[in-house]
Amino acid sequence: MAEPGDLRQTYAFSCTGCGHAWKQSYEIVIVTDAAGQRSQEYRIEGRRVRSPLTSPVCPHCESRHVHAVPVGLAERALQAETAPHSRPERHEHTPHIPHGPHFHLRRHSGRTRNEDG
Repeated sequence: MAEPGDLRQTYAFSCTGCGHAWKQSYEIVIVTDAAGQRSQEYRIEGRRVRSPLTSPVCPHCESRHVHAVPVGLAERALQAETAPHSRPERHEHTPHIPHGPHFHLRRHSGRTRNEDG
């Protein structure tokens, strides 16, 4: 039995085998069986199909090397990749001026060399 709250989701697919890209919309139907267990079904034009996230196959080359993401996520990623990047304001760099040599002083105990030993 289908429940209220069923939704429609569009996925973007891209094949790493041939480069083919496509979109497909699915009806996602929440179903409760006789035992009261809830699950979801994916449908295209009322016909039950496998989840788009379970081993999608490229319709162009039949490769199983396919990536699927919800369209909203794919569009946000594309916008982030193509958006002009703003750079932080650059400040004039002041070159480092080296300082003089370091003098490493040994700790002096107050004894003379002859007393050390």
